[in-house]
Amino acid sequence: MRPQFSVELPVPVDEAVLRLREGLEAPELHGSSMAAGRSADLLVDRSERRVWSPRLTVRIDDSPGGSIMRCRFSPRPDVWTGFMFVYFVVVILIVFGATLGYVQQVSDQAAWGYWAVPIGLPIIACIHVAS
Repeated sequence: MRPQFSVELPVPVDEAVLRLREGLEAPELHGSSMAAGRSADLLVDRSERRVWSPRLTVRIDDSPGGSIMRCRFSPRPDVWTGFMFVYFVVVILIVFGATLGYVQQVSDQAAWGYWAVPIGLPIIACIHVAS
């Protein structure tokens, strides 16, 4: 669900990492980037950063022709964890409702538990669109 792309680089991994780190040391990126090992995170400037602001995570790996830079856009980790938690809760409620509905149906009772499925699926779709 997170957009990603790759860029082939004609230089070895060590040189690509060195160039990336040199670029991140630029004054305009001060406070808007973090780097460790072969990975780096590029953030929106602090003055414009919001809870929903994306980050670009970059990782440089070996490739037969030199190296490859794999990049992924994503929200802050706590925001992404929140989305996954809501997904988990809604899926559990759908499964619980479907199970309850089945038990009610087998017991010749009104199977109102099945209502969790048509209510939960649009919620899942909305979470997916929002993410």
